[in-house]
Amino acid sequence: MGKNKKKKSVSKRRMDALKSIRDKGWAFLKNFFNILWTILIFPFKVIYLLLRKVWPHLDFKRFEKVKRTQFFLNLAVGVLIVLLLHGLESTQWGEGVLNKTFDLFIRMDANKAVKQDADMGDIFLVDIGHNRKTTEKAKKVNQPISYLSPRDTIANLLKMAFDGGAEIVVLDFFFEEHDCCNPGRDEALRRVLSENNTRTKVIFPVNAGQNKALKPLIFDDEIDINPNYFRAIPIFYASSSDCISRYWKAYQEYDNNKILWSIPVLTAALHAGKMKELKEIEQKITGEGKPSGVYAVEMNDEKNKTFFLPVGDNDIYLQRIRYLLIPKDCIMTHREGNIRLPTIDNLMPDRFKDKIVIIGNSDPNVGDSHPTPVGNMPGMFIHGNSLYTLLQGLQPLRASWWVSILLNIFIIVMAAYLFHYLDSFLADLLGMIAGIVILGSIAYFYFFRDFGIFPNFVFGIAGIGYIETMYSLRELLLKKKGKKEKEVKEVSG
Repeated sequence: MGKNKKKKSVSKRRMDALKSIRDKGWAFLKNFFNILWTILIFPFKVIYLLLRKVWPHLDFKRFEKVKRTQFFLNLAVGVLIVLLLHGLESTQWGEGVLNKTFDLFIRMDANKAVKQDADMGDIFLVDIGHNRKTTEKAKKVNQPISYLSPRDTIANLLKMAFDGGAEIVVLDFFFEEHDCCNPGRDEALRRVLSENNTRTKVIFPVNAGQNKALKPLIFDDEIDINPNYFRAIPIFYASSSDCISRYWKAYQEYDNNKILWSIPVLTAALHAGKMKELKEIEQKITGEGKPSGVYAVEMNDEKNKTFFLPVGDNDIYLQRIRYLLIPKDCIMTHREGNIRLPTIDNLMPDRFKDKIVIIGNSDPNVGDSHPTPVGNMPGMFIHGNSLYTLLQGLQPLRASWWVSILLNIFIIVMAAYLFHYLDSFLADLLGMIAGIVILGSIAYFYFFRDFGIFPNFVFGIAGIGYIETMYSLRELLLKKKGKKEKEVKEVSG
């Protein structure tokens, strides 16, 4: 008996000790989270107290008990809606919502840019599209595309670029066909390519077919033997929902796990002397276990710019093109444009010195016009804007996720107060106006225009619409309830 009592006593002490440890542990965790919560809400509490002093109507403690409960319930639902919408950001719906805001910002950028002549920096655009006689003839007699890329004209321009000391020349033409009617033109261009002994680098666009095999070019032999000649994919891509060209693409796969860099990426890497780094990234991409993430290729030019290369196209923010170079008569809404293209007849070699030259054809008969957020634009100018975005370090950057979430929660809190005091339709209207005008202006004029940062306030605006739907349903149910109570009273009477 004595031993049993002793065992029970020891067991009880152990249980009491464990219970004491557990209670102390829970008490510690409770205090820890209370302190953490106090720290987190402190700045918001200070802001709330200051605003309450300025405008007493913000004091939710004055609300009736039922309305206060409804206020916090709708506030909680609004926050959950914002978090849910942020979770859908990477879907086609989320991209479509963001595109509307991005397109507006990019159009505002373009509107500002065309009011003054653009500083194109190292980029020099040469458009042979004014040569209407050649292209009209090709259209009438249904000749091959070689007529739309006159090899003798290209040869003359390329020779001037070599003689003038151009750094890089991008030829925005596909040399997949021979000139059927004048082989001498092909030979003229081949002669310029073969006799070139300058340091000028030349980029040739090449297509990859459905089987991911590169289509041969008639100058492949010249490209293969000259270390200054390169192939690139002339590719940019659009949203599947509206086919508007908004993004440049980093690379395209071909021939069993090989990659070909796009024109803007390869050109920027050559300009910065970063081909070694680009080759290392290529090995990572084509190696086992394809990586995800963003690889940065640093630009060590006099402006100390940096351009970021997203691997796997996983960050559409960094791949958005900012259309800041608008040629004259290129876009109907901006006929004057902000860059003046040279006249080919009067072009001299010294204009090419140390420049990245993009030679293309903007003639409509070429069929190389694509919709963009600022209007239809020929492909050579989209490549130019993509390259300009990279070289100037103007890629849009994503604001920190917590900044975007806090911004959207602020919008929801503002909406909750509006819906508390106003009719649902009026509250929805004022909330949208306040969110779009005030926050949109701050987001554009301060963050996006000056720093290229995009704070995502869009889902908070979208959340207001969902809250308005909830309030409208609630008002409808209350009306039906009141109508039924009235009918019951009339029957009782």
